[in-house]
Amino acid sequence: MRVSFFASLREIVGGRDFDVALSEGVTVRDFAEELVRRWPELREHLFTDEGALSRRAAIYVDGRNVRWLPDAEATRLSEGECVAVIPPAAGG
Repeated sequence: MRVSFFASLREIVGGRDFDVALSEGVTVRDFAEELVRRWPELREHLFTDEGALSRRAAIYVDGRNVRWLPDAEATRLSEGECVAVIPPAAGG
């Protein structure tokens, strides 16, 4: 599965686009956990202290924020989908 990182998250992972091998049908949560296994510094951006998906970074699947999908973090991913991990925007 292809994942793209944006803004400050690129510094953590060392680039923009990566292929992450996952089993067919894994959930968004499984995917986020795999990202943290590969890049432990992502934990503070992807998960709260209680273990829930954080709002510090948004995960998009094919351009849709998973928070607004019916199954949210339980959404199943399929090979060929594009996943983006984007930190919140700030500025004035």
